[in-house]
Amino acid sequence: MKEDCLNDIIRIILTEYFQSSQFTDKSDVYSFGVVLIELLTGQKPISSTKSEEARSLATEFILAMKEDCLNDILDSGVAKEGRKEELMRVANLAKRCLNSNGRTRPTMKEVATELEDIKKWHGASDRRHHKEEEGEEVECAIEIEQMGTWDTASTSTKGDYYCSCPSGYVGDRYGCSKINNNKARMAIIGTCSGLGALFVLVCLWWLYKIMRRRKRERQLKKKFFKRNGGLILQQQLSSGEEGNVEKTKVFTSKALEKATDNFNQNRVLGQGGQGTVYKGMLPDGRIVAIKKSKIDEDEGKVEHFINEVVILSRISHQNVVKLHGCCLETEVPLLVYEFIPNGTLFEFIHGQNEELPLSCWNMRLRIATEVAEALSYLHSAAAIPIYHRDIKSANILLDEKYRSKVADFGTSRSISVDQTHLTTRVLGTWGYLDPEYFQSSQFTDKSDVYSFGVVLIELLTGRKPILSTRSAEARSLATQFILAMKETCLYDILDARVAKEGSKEEVMRVAT
Repeated sequence: MKEDCLNDIIRIILTEYFQSSQFTDKSDVYSFGVVLIELLTGQKPISSTKSEEARSLATEFILAMKEDCLNDILDSGVAKEGRKEELMRVANLAKRCLNSNGRTRPTMKEVATELEDIKKWHGASDRRHHKEEEGEEVECAIEIEQMGTWDTASTSTKGDYYCSCPSGYVGDRYGCSKINNNKARMAIIGTCSGLGALFVLVCLWWLYKIMRRRKRERQLKKKFFKRNGGLILQQQLSSGEEGNVEKTKVFTSKALEKATDNFNQNRVLGQGGQGTVYKGMLPDGRIVAIKKSKIDEDEGKVEHFINEVVILSRISHQNVVKLHGCCLETEVPLLVYEFIPNGTLFEFIHGQNEELPLSCWNMRLRIATEVAEALSYLHSAAAIPIYHRDIKSANILLDEKYRSKVADFGTSRSISVDQTHLTTRVLGTWGYLDPEYFQSSQFTDKSDVYSFGVVLIELLTGRKPILSTRSAEARSLATQFILAMKETCLYDILDARVAKEGSKEEVMRVAT
């Protein structure tokens, strides 16, 4: 038994020498490698308790290195106290010493030099950890690789040097140093600067778009102002003959859009040939009626609009609708009137509700009187006589107390004192139109009187000025009324409540 163990020792120690009988310096290197393994593992080179294949410590060590389970055979004290990097460097050196090919083994000088470097690296590591505790910069242990790359899992090789640095440090061939945060700082500064520049560019582009849009809006407003007759209106209001004109307020389009909730269809009060009327509320709380005219670049309609502004701005009468102002910077011009809540006289005369106040005679007589006073003011009491030219029940509004308000002066005309008539193309509403004016195209104050007479007949009879159910000859209410007066059968066409409530004398005086 002892003889077998001795033979194994000789064979292990001098493997190559045993085979070739040639002893070289590399034979000592092999034997030293076994000593290194003994130092690492604390085991004997030959174990008598193991199988024949595993009896050799060198064989067991090389197998453990291949299977990456070196820790399984390391001495417990070595494994506990030694740093992994140091242990792996010594183990790799021992593995190189045990190479079966002697020519590839390092020389003892190289082995001694490497062990000395490992020892220095160990000392440097101790000093580095000490300096880390004091907050000082650490140095890196460097090993110039002469024989190849070390096979370690936790260390890194970079080029021809080996370096292991703690977290927060970076190593090169000259040592470990703290990671330079300036690069990160510069990167952050560069990124922030780029984002800041981008933000400034976006803001400038946004401001450019806003300024361009506002410029376009101003140009459009100037275009609309000119197209809607703003220049003509300014001339009319500033001319000598219009010296008594009350200053008309000019509203902005934004203010009227806000007042009408962007001209919401729910705000529509009515529609006619000259435009749509919306209900709105001004910032001061006043309820107003805003008329959106239908102009469509028709010069005649523009003239009507300008005329209505000029006429209404010169009128101040309790029975004439009041004009608050206008807006000319929109695509179609806007007029702002006082709001009259109870609709038109036409709606109340020809409505089906018998309980309406206008059903009574006294109310009808009062309304007729108020309209007559308004027309009298326009014809003779105003600074310059005004012909309405479209008097009809649909153009007479009723306020909350059923007081009449004459409205819609789009076709009205003011005349000089020495004029007796206007020669124009025929304008007005069928059924209310003066036959003399229709034939001669000469409109006088008596043409308004004729139209008012038709309104009186409506109040007396409760019938519409044009009767669609009658023959062509009897379709005109005025013609039917005149015939009834001639045949003394007025009561045949009177409204039932008028005939019942009105005294015969009153009714006959109004009828005549």
